[in-house]
This record gives sequence, C-alpha cells and structure tokens, in this order.
Amino acid sequence: MKQFVIRNLNDDVHAAIRQRAVRHGRSLEAEVREILARAAAEEASAKNTAGRGHRIAARFSRIGLRKGEEIPEYRGSMARSAEFS
Repeated sequence: MKQFVIRNLNDDVHAAIRQRAVRHGRSLEAEVREILARAAAEEASAKNTAGRGHRIAARFSRIGLRKGEEIPEYRGSMARSAEFS
C-alpha cells in the first residue's frame, strides 16, 4: 500500500473531513481513504462510460477522423428507419 502526506491543508477542510468521519463512525484516516477511493472509482467509471459517438470516433481515429470531426452523440432521440426515394 502506498502512503502520502498532504501539506498545507486548509483548517476548514480538515475540520469538515473530521466531522464527516465522526458522522460515519470512522477515523479521520479511514474517512480520507474512503473519499479518495470513491473519487478514483468515479474517475474510472467516467472513462468507461464514454458515449457511443466517442467510442466510434476512437475506433476510426486511426484511419483519418481528425480533431474537430467528432461524431455527434444523439442522446434521447428515437431511431428512425431509412427512407429511400
């Protein structure tokens, strides 16, 4: 397991985290570990939930799709059948 020291932590932030730890029945150190673990999980989740347009753009980026040519994402729109005239 890794360790690190947080220097120059604002007194108000320290007090708020200490109060939060008391509310949750944890030590200050355990509360900080929980906060960091949740933040890391949210970050990992955000990376894994890229929209379909982003995933398609990533897949085709090696064959010529350039920055600024992103495929738009249409959230909440209904699929329509193709019309051939």
